[in-house]
Amino acid sequence: MLSVNGGFLPLAEDPTDPRGGFAHPPQAPMLPAARPADYSFPKPSEGHPKAICSPLRQYIATITPPDEGGYIDWSSLASVTTAAAESPATDSGTAPLNSQRSSPTPDTSLSQSLDAVQISRSGIEAWLGVAVKIMLSNVYSMSSTLTSVKVLSHALPSPSARGHAFPFIINAIHEHIPPSPTVWINVFHAVPGRFNLAELPTSPPSTPGPAVGGDDYFTTKIFDSAVPISDYQSDAPKFPSSPHPVVPPSTVNVSVVERYIPPTSANEFAEMFTTTGSSLLVDRLVELSPNHGTFIFIYPTRTGGRTFMNEYLGPILDPLLRSMVVVNGLSADLSSTLGRMAAVDSLPEFETMQRKINMLCRQLSRGSSSLERFHGRPATFSLVYSSKEEVVVDRKVWASDWWIKQEKPRIRTTVAKFFRMAQKLLADSNMMPTDLIQEIINGVASKPYAESATPRNGIEVGVFVIKRSS
Repeated sequence: MLSVNGGFLPLAEDPTDPRGGFAHPPQAPMLPAARPADYSFPKPSEGHPKAICSPLRQYIATITPPDEGGYIDWSSLASVTTAAAESPATDSGTAPLNSQRSSPTPDTSLSQSLDAVQISRSGIEAWLGVAVKIMLSNVYSMSSTLTSVKVLSHALPSPSARGHAFPFIINAIHEHIPPSPTVWINVFHAVPGRFNLAELPTSPPSTPGPAVGGDDYFTTKIFDSAVPISDYQSDAPKFPSSPHPVVPPSTVNVSVVERYIPPTSANEFAEMFTTTGSSLLVDRLVELSPNHGTFIFIYPTRTGGRTFMNEYLGPILDPLLRSMVVVNGLSADLSSTLGRMAAVDSLPEFETMQRKINMLCRQLSRGSSSLERFHGRPATFSLVYSSKEEVVVDRKVWASDWWIKQEKPRIRTTVAKFFRMAQKLLADSNMMPTDLIQEIINGVASKPYAESATPRNGIEVGVFVIKRSS
């Protein structure tokens, strides 16, 4: 029992009970309605020496709900059906493919798979949506036999989670592959030797497994790793003829090569569309799986390169270099050398790239002695999709993530060269080459555009999808 003072009152033995011990309370409460403040229990009888006497000021009755008769009708509750859920959820506007693992019939697999995917027409989906739908249809057609999807991302000039398309492509694969059984996604990022591995992006950052039907919800399904790759735009001595795969040949399900700003030199694409030189395309195509391996190739056209120079880079870099030349007494050649990208005028236009890629696919499909040791069996490469698109690139992406990282060696070499030429003129100056280099880098990264000089057009690129089949 409780008292108003917060303590427990001891129970007394019933003096009238011949068995002794504690009294058993009846079903009905036996508490008095009210008692005087100085009320006390009667003194115990001599026959019951263990009886306890304790003052009692006030009792508080505990209210207990009555027993509920009858039974509970559980059928009135709504039934809940559990089903495997796609994860992670995104706002990309894409609808998952059918979760069944059965493969479509060969003659209708493409149309059925494309009809099953809905890509919204906004942002990156607006210009890459069709290519991604074709890629997903190829992945889904072989999903019943896959335990893992191998993706190779060759993002130029260096991988960046912002601006590049590979995070969107990888996330689309993650969303649309059947959730059960679990299909792992291995992503290989092809990076140049000077790339800082600490900057390697993970994509997407959170990739839990199926929400229902297993204990692996928080198990990562996507595994990122880096593979070293040669810099195709380098002026170093030419590599031997391709192929030079960076992963085992005939093992990659989806390969992505993407670039949006012009390369430093034409070396990168001079032999790209041939089988006799050092070809970036041949190296990536030989890595494709013969079981509907898909290659997405995104590359700037000559028109796109000129747009980048005239509307993106020029309005910032040209005034900066002119001011630097005047203030520091440098040669005007510094401005003309750093202010132009020599590779722009050599870039092929979209129609030329389309024609050369078709020709390259036919040559690879016919086979050659240099490719037979990689294929192991006859292979067919076909250009299944091509389009000309315009891509608007954010200033922080093209300036800080791409142009500065790509052009920094050229800036350093050029500034040092002209600084030495003007060394006599700068005898009384405290300016050092490193200061000039940093001024250029900071200016391109953060100098605001002049009024009405912001880019008006997107950078034109060619988007191509190549499929390999046996």
